[in-house]
Order: sequence, then structure tokens, then C-alpha cells
Amino acid sequence: MHSKTQLIQYFRQFPNTQLVGHFLKLLRFAFEQLQIKEDASNLLCSIHSDNTALYVQLNNCPILIHKVRDRKHYIELLCLAKDQDSLPNSQNFQASKQKIDKMRTGMARFQLSKPVLTNQVIIAIWLQALQLLAQQPRKKTTHQKSNNLWIYRAAMNMFVYNELLKDVDNKDKYLTILPKAIQQLLKEDLDIIKVQQANVFWFQKAQEVLKAFQDIELSPSIYQQFLEDYQLFEGRYDSFVQSVQNKKPYADFALLIGKLIAYIDEKAAAKQEWNDYSDKRCVAYTGIRQNLWIQQLTQYKQAGNDLDAIRTTNIKDALLYLIHPEEHTPILSTKNQRQIANHLLDSTYQADLFTLQLVSYFNKFDLSATSFSNYTYLIKLLLYAPSIQNLWKYTDEDIYYDEITHQQVTEPSNGYKIAANTKFPLNQILYGPPGTGKTFESIRRAIAIVENKSWTLVQQMDANTIQKRFDAYVSNGQVVFTTFHQAMSYEDFVEGIKPVVVDNQVHYNLQNGILKNLCHHALQDPDKTFVLIIDELNRGNVANIFGELITLLEEDKRLQMLNALKVQLPYSKTLFSLPPNLYLIATMNTTDRSIEQLDMALRRRFSFIEMLPDSILLSENIEGVNLRLMHQKINERIGILLDDHHLIGHSYFMNISSLNELQEIFKTQIIPLLLEYFYGDFGKIGLVLGKDFLDLKKIEYNRFANFDYEGLDRAWDKPMYSIKDFPLPKDAYQNIYQ
Repeated sequence: MHSKTQLIQYFRQFPNTQLVGHFLKLLRFAFEQLQIKEDASNLLCSIHSDNTALYVQLNNCPILIHKVRDRKHYIELLCLAKDQDSLPNSQNFQASKQKIDKMRTGMARFQLSKPVLTNQVIIAIWLQALQLLAQQPRKKTTHQKSNNLWIYRAAMNMFVYNELLKDVDNKDKYLTILPKAIQQLLKEDLDIIKVQQANVFWFQKAQEVLKAFQDIELSPSIYQQFLEDYQLFEGRYDSFVQSVQNKKPYADFALLIGKLIAYIDEKAAAKQEWNDYSDKRCVAYTGIRQNLWIQQLTQYKQAGNDLDAIRTTNIKDALLYLIHPEEHTPILSTKNQRQIANHLLDSTYQADLFTLQLVSYFNKFDLSATSFSNYTYLIKLLLYAPSIQNLWKYTDEDIYYDEITHQQVTEPSNGYKIAANTKFPLNQILYGPPGTGKTFESIRRAIAIVENKSWTLVQQMDANTIQKRFDAYVSNGQVVFTTFHQAMSYEDFVEGIKPVVVDNQVHYNLQNGILKNLCHHALQDPDKTFVLIIDELNRGNVANIFGELITLLEEDKRLQMLNALKVQLPYSKTLFSLPPNLYLIATMNTTDRSIEQLDMALRRRFSFIEMLPDSILLSENIEGVNLRLMHQKINERIGILLDDHHLIGHSYFMNISSLNELQEIFKTQIIPLLLEYFYGDFGKIGLVLGKDFLDLKKIEYNRFANFDYEGLDRAWDKPMYSIKDFPLPKDAYQNIYQ
């Protein structure tokens, strides 16, 4: 969840907004007295994952803790043990092993109230302990998974403070919008009206097929034979079912699986044949491949209809919905559930409580369905209606404009030009480790800019739609995609004199480069928007390639702007300016240290957006391997051994659907990448992946010829490692995270 969003939701638990204000003022007083800056490495503020506690630490020592227990609020403050008897209204004093200047300390606990937060005696005793602690040698704290930046700003920046209190006090920001939107949909949307008026469960046929599927009983060997035969079959699943009818003991079972999937998944094979509804209605678009459906449903049967045997959350939730539609939601996407909880319900997402929270929220709108079994599906249809969907279906990227200055970045760290409005900045750079989707993200942003669409809407487009639109804009010249490399020059990018062969004779003509050509089109068609995408920006000599045009990149230096400038080009001697309808989007790979070569003049003219690996996009079960946990654990270890710039992107594992594909990715991409990261240090690769990936052998000194060489250590016997031959057993991948 976005750190600012989580902070708002946390403070909404407070009995009233006034207490939030006094709480932040107390923090501000401490930070000012101790002269603590926002980027202080020895300061850590964090909210517990279940939203029940907020911690503030200095030099790895807790100095303030707020806790919610049984709906009661408590605050704990660091104090010296010698001062505990001077504290008023303290409910208890918990001694700590932590000592400051050889004096024992502890945490004094109070029930949260205005008198406690403003009590001068309590504050003086607390500050005395803090000042002594601040004088101790600095102990760097980890800022990982902390909300340090936003809590600090809420206390120290009056603008953020006021905005935060306003958001905290705004309990239901959509209460004036939703009733009207819902009533209109209930009157005008025919699909919603049909579901609301239906006398039976909307997916009753799917329910009946599931019941038949649950009732079928086969021996374990037949289930296994079914899976093996299907894996050997080359073709669609419906063709496989047709080939085994009246031939195999599992023929009815195979057909039931196909029908069940055809009632659940929008993209199911042979849905037109196996789904008996005239409108071919399905529960959801799950994004799950057919072979995974079949594997998981077979495991479910092998385990005696045990839902715990299903490892893919979407599949498990789909069956739960069909079994108990009143108690479970047909919204199968965990990402969408989280977005709804965070942005619409204004609550912390908890999977086991989501349906209850959702139903409780919509009860306030007097929503009803003739059959209560359709109530949760009716809510889903309302949520996905365009007039309501935009209220919740967005991600942290939508608000990167107001947080871009607050991201923890190291390359580059100074002089950014930040977009302060709701539009995309004219110049932006997406940077991050390899495999984080920077190139695809640049294409999505280009489409959003060209079509003047909200980022929310573009994020909802599938990859195929994105690619088709991108190709169309490249064809009509509105988008140009190029990649910088070491041979790229000013003459290629802006203009230059180049050889042209005419009738076997070489002539030298003045030719426009990529940027100048695009500027010419943008000037000729001011009503359209044009985008130049530069992939791998830092692979080229950027200062030389841009030349004098670096000056023109600034937004206020563009044509027709307040401080518009023109420069004379060296070859054509013409005056040149950048039009305001031309956007530049660039990508940079942070593992390439040439990022440091970007000069400050260029850095301050771009907005920088960090792209980090996102494990949540990966599967939790590929033949028993949890890619999500494996990816998280690998990156956690790389972060410790190197830094966050060398993490492995999620896109390496995005299209994996089998263990064989995982083996191939590790063999051809992950292992070579780690060898490059660690300069061939196999020991560090072992620390990341574990012993299952390495062979150990010892090179003994006595294997050398009899020769006295002073440069060779006589105690040279030492272990030598090499990568094991692939394929590796499944356990090797599971042991990475277990």
C-alpha cells in the first residue's frame, strides 16, 4: 500500500482528529529539539503491518510507540528509570535492557489523551532521555518497509500536516458520489437489472457442474494417468477431451473439468461449446492458463475435495464463491481486492475480512437482490461499472506526481525537476534494475500522453491492446522509439552531414536526425501530442548527443512558453526550438554505472520515476514452486550483498508456466546475471541461491608439479565451486525460500 495512504488509514483509528494533531506536534517538537533531518539514517518510523502499532526509533532504540489494543489507544514514551516516579498518570513503566550513558531506561505507558500529549512534565522527561540518546554514537537503521518519510513530513511540513488532517477527517470521500451512481446503474444498466431481479443464483449451472465434479470418485492412479496423458497431448484441451471420450476411465472427469472452467473463466477453452448460458456468462477473467486450472483442480480431487490442496488463490476463491456465494466475492483478483479496500473502503486489506467489509459498505446504499445469493455479484457489477470503477481502480503510480520527490533514490539524487501538476512531465526518466518493465512502462505512458487519457484507464489496458495502439502511433509518426548506444551521435539525433550514394557516387548532404524530424512534425501539427521514447538513455554519451539542446529541454524554455529560447544549430545555421507538444520519456538501467555520467544540467531537466521489482505479479505455484516467495528471497539477499540497484526484475519470471521453463530461465539468464553481478564469486551466488545450485571440490596443493614457487601459499588447499548441471530438482528452487 502507498505509505501516505497507510498513514492516513492508521490515523483514522484515532478517537478524533484533534488527537492526531497533538500527536504530530509532539513528534515535531522532538525532531526540532534534536535537529533531526528527514534523511537521518539513525531515525526509523514504521507502522506495523496489521495497522495496530506505530513505532519511532532513534539509534535503534524505541523512543515513542502508539498501540491500539481492544479499541483503546496507548502511547509509550522513552524515559530514564530514575525519572519514573516523577511521571504523572503513568499506567506502568516497562524496564528495558537499553542503557543510555550507563543509566537504565524504560518505556512509560499512558492512555492516549490530550492532557498526556501536552503535559509539560512528561514532555520534559521524555526529551531529556532523547537528548542523551541522540548524543550516543549513531547507529544506522534500515528504512526498508518504513513510512519514515511521510510520518516525518506530516510532523514537520505544515502543508502536509494540514492535508493529512483533512484526509483523516474525511471519513468517506465518495459518500456523495456513490448513491447517485448506483441508483442510475440500477435503472439503466440492463445486465445489472437482470442480476438484481433474478430468482435463482446467477451461476446456478456452474454450481451444478461443481457439485457433479465434487461427487465424482476415481482412484489416485486414474487421476495421475489423466494428468500424464494430458501433458503428453499436443493440442487444445477440448480436443484432448474429445480424443478420450468412451476410451478412458477418466473421460467424464475430463469433460467436467472443462465445463467447470468454462463457467468460471472468461478465457476458458471451448467456452462456446461447454458453457450452456446463452450469454456465455462467467464468474470472472482470472488470467490463469488452462493447464494450471487442470492441474490444480485435479489436485483438489486427489486430496478428496480439500480446498487447501489448491495453491492458486484465484482458483480457490472461485470455488469458494460457487460453494457459498453469499459469503464470498466473485472479485478474484487480489490486486483489485486490495485497491477496493484501500481506496474505496478506506481500510487495511485483509483477505479473510474483505467480503464482509464489502457487503457492510454497500448495505448503506439500500442495495437489494431478489436472490441474496446474487448480492455479492451485483456488488461486483456495480464496482466494475465505468462510473464507479475509477473511484478505486488505480495504483500508487497515479499519485507519483505528488510523491516523486519523496522516493528514496540514490542515482541521481539532486536537482530533479518535479512535475507539480496533474499532467505528465514533459521530460521523464524511468530507472531501475533490469527486468522491471521500464520499456513497457514507457510505452504505456506514451499512449496515455498521446491519447490524453488518465493513467488509471491506460493501466487497465491489456498488453495486446497497448501494443496495437503503440504500433498505430509509431506508424502515423506521433511516437518515435529509439535506443541510445555508444555509437549514437549528435548527427544521428539532431542533424549532421552524412554520405548519400547516388548513381554510384558519394554525396554529402545535410540530414535531420531523430529529434529534429519529430520536432518538425510536432510544429506542423500543434493539435496533436508527440512522444519520443529513448531506451537505455545512459548507454550513450548523453551530453554529446543532445548538445546545445539540453538548454531547450526545460518546460519554460519551450516554444511559446514564458522564457522561450531558440538556439542556432551548428550545421544548418538555422534557429531551432523545442515545441511544447513534444514529450520525452527515457529509461535507464541502474546496474550500469554509466548512470553517474549524466551531468547535472541534464538531471535537473528530467523527472525521475523509480521502477522496482514487484513480486506480487508472479505466480505462487508453478508445479509446486512459489515464484513470488522465491523472487522476494533472492532480491532480499542481493540487496544485502550489493544494493537495490542490482535486484532482479519480475519480468524474468512473468511468463513461466512450467518447471522446465523455470530451469531454462535460471540456466540462461539468472545464473549468468548473478555471475556478472558478483564478478564470478560463486560463494556469493551460493549465499543467494543456496547449496543446491553449487558443486564443491577441493584443489589440493600436492596436485602441482614439484617446484619451489614462493608465490604459492603452501596452505593453499581451499574449496572451489562451480554451478551444477541443469536441470536441477524441484527442491533446489523450493529451498531458496523455505
